[in-house]
Amino acid sequence: MNKTEYLKYLISEFNLPENTDKHSLLGFFSEFMPSGEGLEKVFSPLNNGNLYLNRLMKMYYRDSQIQTNFDIYQNESYLINIGKNHLSNLNALALLIGNKKLIEYLQSIKDIEIDNQEKHDYNTPEFDIIYHVILDWIVKILNFESPIRILDEAYYSISNDPWLANYFKWPQFENLNLIDAFEPYFQLWINGFTCHYVKNKLIISTLK
Repeated sequence: MNKTEYLKYLISEFNLPENTDKHSLLGFFSEFMPSGEGLEKVFSPLNNGNLYLNRLMKMYYRDSQIQTNFDIYQNESYLINIGKNHLSNLNALALLIGNKKLIEYLQSIKDIEIDNQEKHDYNTPEFDIIYHVILDWIVKILNFESPIRILDEAYYSISNDPWLANYFKWPQFENLNLIDAFEPYFQLWINGFTCHYVKNKLIISTLK
């Protein structure tokens, strides 16, 4: 199935407007809230469709998994361990990419801090380095003809978060035997947290 055929399938299966394109699918996955019922039809025509489905279904369990009484400081070691795993995966990815500036910056991060505030500074030079180098590399290795690309905007609009979107789409790289680069980041998100990079620190903070 190619991209055109897959888009036609989605239009037919979900009664979407005939002029629907990938940009029209912003918020598409919210239509399956709260349980994810019917989501299997989205992925059933795709190779590895079950991998995409199983990954995305975790999002629909998220509200029940987040602990409303989660004490960020009582669970500090748990969050820091996830942060360490996140950095470890980014370091492995940086070595694979071979970008010296990214490697040097990630290896310079020595501290992980917990900040119980809803502040996410994505406009730092450090985040800019990580974001652009990794996402530019991902774009280079993508198969632009893969039908899963039809869902790019749908994935990104889940949380307007590039790391999260790439976690959900990672099965597209299964044949490359890559590490599951953003799995630790997903573990932060599923528990109601995010992270950003400031100077030589990884800062974990609560989501809005």
